[in-house]
Amino acid sequence: MNRAPLLLLFVAVLAFTISCKKEGNKSPDQVINIIPSPNKILKRSGSIQYDKNFRVIADVSDSSSSIIATYLVNELEEIFNTEILISDLFSTRKYSQSIQLEILNDVQSGQELESYKLDITSNQIKISASSPIGIYYGIQSLLQILDQSYLNDISFTIPKMIIKDTPQLSVRGVLVTQSFLKEIIESGLVDHLSKLKLNSIYVSNYSSLIDTLGTAYPYLKFKDGQTLADNIPVISIDLDNAISQDLSQLLSGNKINGLVLKISSSSTGDFEKEIELFAESCWSNN
Repeated sequence: MNRAPLLLLFVAVLAFTISCKKEGNKSPDQVINIIPSPNKILKRSGSIQYDKNFRVIADVSDSSSSIIATYLVNELEEIFNTEILISDLFSTRKYSQSIQLEILNDVQSGQELESYKLDITSNQIKISASSPIGIYYGIQSLLQILDQSYLNDISFTIPKMIIKDTPQLSVRGVLVTQSFLKEIIESGLVDHLSKLKLNSIYVSNYSSLIDTLGTAYPYLKFKDGQTLADNIPVISIDLDNAISQDLSQLLSGNKINGLVLKISSSSTGDFEKEIELFAESCWSNN
C-alpha cells in the first residue's frame, strides 16, 4: 500500500529529533515496529545511514534472484526517487554500501521454506533465505524499517540488527468471492495482503481464469475455496469490523495447519487493522 502516511509521520519525528540535537541531547533509541512481528530480533549498538548511492547485489544469472532484485529496486526507487543499480553477487568489485540478496542452496520445506534472515551491519544489509518467497518476506521487513527510518529526501538512518524469522502457520490466507476478488485487486488490498506475509487467497465460485493471477502475484497462491482442509479454520470479520473469534484462544493448544479470514463487501469501512491483527496471529509465535 502507499507508504506516504508513514513518511509524513516520521517527518514529525525528525523535527523532534533535530530539536533535541540542537539542544545537545542525544535522540532517543529508535523503535522499529514490523507487522507481522519477527520471531527473533537481535539489536546491536549503533546505526548506519543509507543513501541513494548503494547497490542491490544479487545473482543476476538466476531468474528468480533477478526478478526479486528488480522488485526491490522498484520499491527503493519509489522511496529514494532516484535510479538504483543491480550488481552481480559474484562480481569481484566491492561497494561501500549494498543490499545483498542471497538464495541459499540448503533444502527446506514447509514453513522453513518461507523463513529469512535479515542482517544489518555497518556497511551492508543482507537478506538470505532458502527460497525467493523468503527473500520477498525479508524485503517486506526491510521496507518497513526504511519507512520508519526516514530522515530526509536522500538518507535513512537504520539501527543495526539481526532478524531471524519463520511463520508459525504454513497456510495464512483469506477467503473471498470471485466478484470481491476483483474489487480488492483494484483497491490494492491484494498487494497489502502479500506484504503482510499472507500467502493464500481462497476464492469461492473459483474460475480457471484466476490461475493467471499467479503471474501478477507470484508470492500468493490462488486456490478454490472448496479445497480448504478441515484443519484450517475459517474465521470472519463481522459488520463492526471485529474478527469473529479470539485468535489467541483458537491457536492455543490446537493443532491447526493454518488460518483463513473470510472478508467480503458486507464488512463496512476500512478493515485493514483487523487484517494486520490476523496476519500477526498467523505469523508470529511471540
